[in-house]
Amino acid sequence: MRALMFFLLLGVFLLSYAQEPQTPYDSFFRKSSIKYGLNSKVLKAICYVETGLNPYAIGLSRKGKVIKSYFPKSRTEAKIILSRLKTLSEDFNFDVGLCQISRAEMRALKIPPEALLNPKNNIEVAAYILKRKILRKGYTWKAISSYNGRRDYYEKVIKVLREWKVLK
Repeated sequence: MRALMFFLLLGVFLLSYAQEPQTPYDSFFRKSSIKYGLNSKVLKAICYVETGLNPYAIGLSRKGKVIKSYFPKSRTEAKIILSRLKTLSEDFNFDVGLCQISRAEMRALKIPPEALLNPKNNIEVAAYILKRKILRKGYTWKAISSYNGRRDYYEKVIKVLREWKVLK
């Protein structure tokens, strides 16, 4: 009942004339959201919070602390960075692409990091991960926060949705 209430409230607040930025990836957001029963604007906002919708972004962290963020200008440049990062010990984590898919998720899903430099693949995997979080935690902001792992993460997503005039 609680999940249904959240979903209904979210639906009430989402406006069909949202003014989020248009991107070449919008059809991927829509298709992946439909496939996994998600709201495409929420999925897009999550990815916007993660990288500003940069398809080649790579984040390096250790023990939950960001060490460095890379914003290569091309897939080739991103592949060079990934080849170096893949040699790092397990103490280090790196997140790849538009929606910042983690090294742990890549391993669990058996996806090579280079495949996630493709926005279509990255969005599909992000939608799958978000759906798993929602199945565990329900249609709640906790599920949104668990995508990133920080309790206050959902607040950043809400802020973006409000800036886009998707949420009041």
